[in-house]
Amino acid sequence: HYMHKICSPSRCAIQTGRAPIHVNVQNVEPEVTNPDDPVGGYQGIPLNMSTVATKLKEGGGYATHFVGKWDIGMATPMHAPQARGYDSWLGYWHHANDYYTQVISSSGCDATDLWRVNATHNGPATGE
Repeated sequence: HYMHKICSPSRCAIQTGRAPIHVNVQNVEPEVTNPDDPVGGYQGIPLNMSTVATKLKEGGGYATHFVGKWDIGMATPMHAPQARGYDSWLGYWHHANDYYTQVISSSGCDATDLWRVNATHNGPATGE
């Protein structure tokens, strides 16, 4: 098992099976992008790298579900849990969560950061 001293690189290692130095060693805002690099220019796992969920689905036909903090990229829909191999997800996007209010202040705005994704819902997991 590969670990790093901060959360996002450790999460990238768990999801890809690679050492953080080969995936992501930054802990920047999850929505950060570098438009000059369309493959790896985003915070989190580069799009050309597979995740354990993708491998489980492709190789074994497993149903895949994730509960917990994502924090491995959200700059585009292709970085989201459902695009990275998960059938459903309940958790937080960001790495600076308020677990009481489920609100995150990022990029100058407040947003709900407790999210639920499944076959019928993709949005905030509050009030239901």
